[in-house]
Amino acid sequence: MPSRQTLVMVVLLFCSL
Repeated sequence: MPSRQTLVMVVLLFCSL
């Protein structure tokens, strides 16, 4: 399971799109 930090990074990347 990815850590919360990784999940936050993914969310920020999607928001950048």
